[in-house]
Amino acid sequence: MDSTFLSDPAVVTASRDYVCARLATYENPLENQFLKSLVRTGSGELENTVFAIFAPNAKDTLVRSARGPERLFRDGPDMAAKMTGFATKYAAKPNVAAPPLPTVESVTLGVVVAAADTLPLAVLIAPAGSDRAALEATLAAVAWSPEFLGRVTYAVATKAEDLKAIPGAKFEPGVIVVQPEKFGRTATVLATADGNGDWAKPLREAMAKFHRDEKSQRTHIRAGADAGVFYEPKTPVTDPMELRARERLKKP
Repeated sequence: MDSTFLSDPAVVTASRDYVCARLATYENPLENQFLKSLVRTGSGELENTVFAIFAPNAKDTLVRSARGPERLFRDGPDMAAKMTGFATKYAAKPNVAAPPLPTVESVTLGVVVAAADTLPLAVLIAPAGSDRAALEATLAAVAWSPEFLGRVTYAVATKAEDLKAIPGAKFEPGVIVVQPEKFGRTATVLATADGNGDWAKPLREAMAKFHRDEKSQRTHIRAGADAGVFYEPKTPVTDPMELRARERLKKP
């Protein structure tokens, strides 16, 4: 994650007045197409990262879309000040519904994202026949509470095969919280709760057990290359620089 803009405390505070979404590049064709439409690149293709701020109609952009916030703002405080200005102009309506559970598209991708962010992953298990909407709303109330806000990644499993990246996990209604392996290939269960449990309890227990790896992009890529780990996304990579870098890493 960007450490000078998106993680700036002032930006984090300003973001509370926004609906924030992070799309996983090269994991969904429709998302790729949308991201490509926002920024004109030298290659004419989607190049890995895109940043945009939209008006409430989700169509009009409030700043020029770019590869990242560093191309639009001087620093984190400058970004936060402009975000606050936009939020003042588009004040939220009263009695807005509670925000939904912020989930990654699948459990497998959730393990990858949680590993990249060095966060625990909470998996809501909602088998066929269960009231998924009600279960998600219950966990969402916990996820958006001050104690857990921004500190856990979330995904939903609706069938047993969704848990293939978590060896030993039981497909039973409830919540499991896991520690991803550092390359996001598998995960280990840290805590569980059944469908009627106090779902703050397993999150709290898992966070106490969770081991956060200190890493940098350079050292992490090198460690992966040394271990023979190579991540292939669901859709073709179209960033020329990324393609060249991936080809170099593939060579023995």
